[in-house]
Amino acid sequence: MDLLNLLGLLTAIVYVTFAIFVFVSDCDFITFLCSWIGRKPKTFRGKIVWITGASSGIGEAIAKQLAEAGAKLVLSARRTTELERVKQECLKNSGLDDTSKHALQGYFGSLRVELCATKIDVTLICPGAVASPFVEKGITGVPGEVAAFTIPKGFCLMSTERCAYLSLVSMANRLPESLMGKFPFLTASYMDTYFPLVSPLLLKLFGEAFLKYAKEELQGGKPGK
Repeated sequence: MDLLNLLGLLTAIVYVTFAIFVFVSDCDFITFLCSWIGRKPKTFRGKIVWITGASSGIGEAIAKQLAEAGAKLVLSARRTTELERVKQECLKNSGLDDTSKHALQGYFGSLRVELCATKIDVTLICPGAVASPFVEKGITGVPGEVAAFTIPKGFCLMSTERCAYLSLVSMANRLPESLMGKFPFLTASYMDTYFPLVSPLLLKLFGEAFLKYAKEELQGGKPGK
């Protein structure tokens, strides 16, 4: 086998391995590597961390894992009762989602440029669908109406605990951005990031069908009706 064929074979192996990784992993490759050989959440021991939206979901899970890591926490949320519950659970363990995603990308991208000469790092966490109370407590197009969605068993959602752990790994290793989520959400994120010309076409072809399927699943209906 000559050198050219060997390089071709190695390239094919890399592409196949990466394709398999995209389908079976729940985060991007750099975050995955850091979760194995990078800094762990215990890096935050003794540091002061402020968490907004800490009364449920990802915020609650991050707060609990930071408490286990020995961080000093500042928790804030709208629901005082739930926040007090999280506080007590964090003490036992210790030894705003209303902004558009595109606006967050632009804001933190600009902030990263402005702070590049300082010791302040900016990490943007991009989770896919997560099994948090946002589904049951979502709203509809009718003012004041709450969506009666339930998460069916086997639906491809990442646990809040796993999302929190990967988020802390990303922050501990000072990564600029981390993608996380199960198939097909992670795959869609990869397509949108690395194949911006192909992504709109796939969205047009399959987006409506997938959203209809997801809505029927969450409403307890049967896909295809």
